[in-house]
Amino acid sequence: MWPKSSIYFPESLNNYYAFNLRKARRLLITAGYRSGFHVGLIIGPGDPTVEKTAEIIQAEWRQIGVEANIISDQNATTDAYIRHTAPLYLISSSRGGLASINGPYRPGDIGDMCNYDSPHLDAMLNQLDMLTPGTPKDVSIWKAAQEFVTKNALAIQVDFVPVVFASTKNVRGLSFVLNPAAVPYYWGLSASSKT
Repeated sequence: MWPKSSIYFPESLNNYYAFNLRKARRLLITAGYRSGFHVGLIIGPGDPTVEKTAEIIQAEWRQIGVEANIISDQNATTDAYIRHTAPLYLISSSRGGLASINGPYRPGDIGDMCNYDSPHLDAMLNQLDMLTPGTPKDVSIWKAAQEFVTKNALAIQVDFVPVVFASTKNVRGLSFVLNPAAVPYYWGLSASSKT
């Protein structure tokens, strides 16, 4: 939810999900999946970052016996959040502040795909709603909430994509990856202050 450079990033999460095949196999066996399993992974078409990430996940998980079936879906958001046609949804999304944690883990929100509810996490989020950003108490609770989400594997944050704003009349190659957040496709974008 927060990059390593942020005051909100807890050092305890640095490399928390480091690549470890032996540990992953052991965890699957402990969970009762000695032979692995198959799982559907929905992605929206036309986002090369998500497509490549899905292929990497598929290849890495295959090494431990988990077969991820990538489903490129024109209605990915509806099929993931409303119809629940697959248990996993890989999305390129940037939500800042409390929106990054309120949606996916609050009962009744469309982002809460699994109807997850934790009174402990809800209490932290309620406190964050009332605190001034950047204060010691705010930072402390944000770190605790991020640790809770990560250590309970509520979401696996693959990468942090910051939201970027710019103001210039000389923007070239502006296009958007169509997903709920409409993230700009940065690799084709250029901006100049020259006229």
